Amino acid sequence: MSKSRGIFLPEVIKQNLDHLIDHEGAPLPTVVEYRIPPELANKFKDVNGRRRYRVDPNQTTTLTEPTLASLTYMDVGLWAGDGPSARTSDTTWGRRRDFGIVCGRLALLCSYTHKSDEAEATMKRIGAPAKSPEFQKVQPLLDHLSSRESLGKVVVTSALLGRSDLAEKPTDQKIHVFLGDLHAPVMTEKKRTYSDVDPRPAEYTMSSSPPSPYSSGPIPIETRPASKHPMRGRYNPGIVVRALLPFIAKLLNATVDDLNNHSSRRFLTLPLLAENRAAILAILERVWAETPLGDSPDTEEENQSGVEHWFELYHGAGTKGAEIFQSAGADLKDWLDLLVDYQRNGQSPPIRLLQLGDLFDLWMGLKCGFTDRGAWNYTAAAKAFAEHWIKETEYNTNQSDAIHMLRRFDDWLPPGQKVHPVFLYGNHDNYMGTLLGLPAQFKDTGLVAQHGHQADAFNSDSNAKIGYLLTQAAFSVLAVRLLEDPMSALVAGIKGGIGPRLTFTEMALEEAVFKPILAGKKPAMTFVMGHTHEPVLQEIRVLEYIPANPPDSPQPPDTQPPAEAQHHKVKVTVQFLQVDITNDGKYPGAGHWWMCATVRQWSLSGAGAPRVDLDLFNYRPVNTHDSIPLPGGQVASLDIEVDAGLVIEANAGGDEGEPDGISIMVGSLTWGGTRTIECQGKNRGYKVTFELLWGNILD
Repeated sequence: MSKSRGIFLPEVIKQNLDHLIDHEGAPLPTVVEYRIPPELANKFKDVNGRRRYRVDPNQTTTLTEPTLASLTYMDVGLWAGDGPSARTSDTTWGRRRDFGIVCGRLALLCSYTHKSDEAEATMKRIGAPAKSPEFQKVQPLLDHLSSRESLGKVVVTSALLGRSDLAEKPTDQKIHVFLGDLHAPVMTEKKRTYSDVDPRPAEYTMSSSPPSPYSSGPIPIETRPASKHPMRGRYNPGIVVRALLPFIAKLLNATVDDLNNHSSRRFLTLPLLAENRAAILAILERVWAETPLGDSPDTEEENQSGVEHWFELYHGAGTKGAEIFQSAGADLKDWLDLLVDYQRNGQSPPIRLLQLGDLFDLWMGLKCGFTDRGAWNYTAAAKAFAEHWIKETEYNTNQSDAIHMLRRFDDWLPPGQKVHPVFLYGNHDNYMGTLLGLPAQFKDTGLVAQHGHQADAFNSDSNAKIGYLLTQAAFSVLAVRLLEDPMSALVAGIKGGIGPRLTFTEMALEEAVFKPILAGKKPAMTFVMGHTHEPVLQEIRVLEYIPANPPDSPQPPDTQPPAEAQHHKVKVTVQFLQVDITNDGKYPGAGHWWMCATVRQWSLSGAGAPRVDLDLFNYRPVNTHDSIPLPGGQVASLDIEVDAGLVIEANAGGDEGEPDGISIMVGSLTWGGTRTIECQGKNRGYKVTFELLWGNILD
């Protein structure tokens, strides 16, 4: 999961949650700001090694907000679907042919749409990036990828130039080409089930090399019959889910026909989902009980009607099925052919091909080889299960030519021109990680890439169960796919969260910006992910943030600091700078004050906690509107428990009346910088300005 080191402003959070419910009516912003506290902002240095932020000299409590870091954030989208447009209909999934390009400062989101005039029109809207040196380097590749009629012209849907003054840029001596989710099918022919004329599947093996000399074309396949090779892990969740359909429809104030006709979006509202959240989760638990992958072959292997039903759910019967790749392999193979031609012709810069996970779909309609303890906790049969379905996908479907060419891309290139493609694993092919050795992340100079599911509450490796169950439910009832985004918004609303897209943004910032900064290095300029199927290109700006007039912190709660944090300490320094008198409270014959301050770790009794007591000034005359600078020695420095509260107190007394004091408590590491607190006491009024600095965590 991602780590929160700062905040998004409320309007940004609302915009992102609205987008989950209405993608078109509430578009995502192109620039997102992320505010971090001063103790982290202090780590950002300029080229001279000085802190990037500065205090506005004209105000005591407001910081200016220069950009500390600028991150190019890209989600490359999806390559799948057969539709005439990107819109999904009842009969087919929308045609999506998305990919991303990164070269130096330049990041491009690209797609094919079969509209020959859109490429030029879009190019005119790009603006400044189209005039950059990096774009001139990328232009020949874009032209070449637009040269095949079957694909049409590349449309650059979004472009962004990163800021090299704030981050380390990726190399411009290579063009990184990113391909996102595919979800390639494990089966496209009924004869691969136990039904029809072939009661047992044939086991196919591939030739060890492509046709010579390095030309693409039909993949040579050798066949041999399998004596007894069961369909490992096929699972038909329709039996469970369809039995529960009337109950689901009732929850949504719909009918079963509404669900089967994919009309449920008009029934989905956040209040309705919130009201029935427990019931929906109970339904998913019913499905989970049926899914574990055992060591034995399927018990229904000879059940012809069962396997035919499974196949119809997978591919559809008159309407679209659950499988979204459909016939996208033909276009994928043409695209790969063009990349091979570009590389083989010695074009400069050369390309680097990266596929970001979910190439395979080893979840949908299949049993589960991992446990509810996490996607790295596998059953005994999981490795054989994964290898079987990977082989089926790469060799034994009518889309296998493209999948095999992608997986063996370098085989189509001569020595000296190989690109060494990078493959990462995602959630739908998580077996490719721990079990089969694919990495979760790619890092290069100025560039970080990963699938993105690592920060997804439904699909992370540590909590993949809910995502898997939603996939199984959607396998039988396609309308269930409409639930995931509204449920994400619901969970965020219930828990006061920020929603999935901003959670992915925090993940990107952690991996590309904060980890390098905390290690004393420059942040990376560009982060690329897949997973969501939604192409996004944004600039994420990191700013320091302190409210101009922070409210007083609440009084200390009647609880102890967490016991598990007691052995970690943090150094805190408070320097008192100035006292401003707002009401001298003079009684007849009076007008002299004294002031003291205390900085301490909060504890229930106050006894034994680290503390420092200071005299801000001794007995002296004061008048309303006086400003009293304090000498530089008025500093308190102490070590407190890292998760304990810090109490800052000020008290003033004088000739007459009881002393008047102000006390605030802040959580460790929650804010810092220059602050002003104000006391409007019964006898006196004053403001105290101080600077709060957090140091390193101590063991």
